[in-house]
Amino acid sequence: MRKKNLYVVGSGGHCNACLDIINLQNLYNIVGIIEKNSTNLNNKFGNIATYKDKEIKKISTNCKNFLLAIGKIGNSKLRENKYHELKKLDVKLMTLISPTAYVANNTEFEDSVHIMHHVLINSNVKICENTIINSQSLIEHDSFIGPHCHISTAVKINGGVTIGRNTFVGSGTIVHEGIRIGNNVTISAGSIINRDISDGTRYQ
Repeated sequence: MRKKNLYVVGSGGHCNACLDIINLQNLYNIVGIIEKNSTNLNNKFGNIATYKDKEIKKISTNCKNFLLAIGKIGNSKLRENKYHELKKLDVKLMTLISPTAYVANNTEFEDSVHIMHHVLINSNVKICENTIINSQSLIEHDSFIGPHCHISTAVKINGGVTIGRNTFVGSGTIVHEGIRIGNNVTISAGSIINRDISDGTRYQ
């Protein structure tokens, strides 16, 4: 099967993790890495060409397949803002699913979702656009994860949980069954969430 050309936006740690999954999938030919200041990359990506952020519009006229590989820490909206910028260019933002992840057949995804290594997603889960489910996390049955979220490494989300938009859940957090977490929430690593959390909360 012929590989599709793909541009990757972002060059940090999350980009490195995404490139590993892309290489395992063997479905795409990475033709460029796009970064705000590509001159600082210093051949970091070997033979892959690098481009400046301001060149995206021109690039998008020739290739419509993009992967948004900017990570999200805390309440940062950098990833969300870039998502909306790219959507205006009418490009296809790829969903990335590691071949080492288990994803139930009836899971519902929107675009630009990233499912990283050894994630387990159980039955009847919905994950909205531009959300990252990071390595070794568990999303149990009947849960809903809103747009522009980052569920960090080794998080355990039990059944029937609802998480609002632009929320960050830190590594190793456990969310009890049926909990509702609001929009724009930041949860510190290692937290135990056994009550609902309202919008805009910083939980430590």
